[in-house]
Amino acid sequence: MPTGHGCFENYLYKYRKCKSPNCINCNEPYDTAEHALYNCPFYETKRPNKLPLIPATSQFRQYVTLIMTKRWELEQIAQNNETQ
Repeated sequence: MPTGHGCFENYLYKYRKCKSPNCINCNEPYDTAEHALYNCPFYETKRPNKLPLIPATSQFRQYVTLIMTKRWELEQIAQNNETQ
């Protein structure tokens, strides 16, 4: 089970680091690790057909790396827009 810590809007919102707990990709009310891994339509085309229960496979690692890279890129864009 994902811990929910990190760059997820729901987590950041608790600590007043972002304006809303909504998903930045699909506007789901709560952007959590579970939402990003299993439900967010933004990652649908890259999501493995069956995510393993134990995240030890290289396919799972690649998928998580993809999600975190995309979220990092979106965060950088948002920060650049705020400073302009």
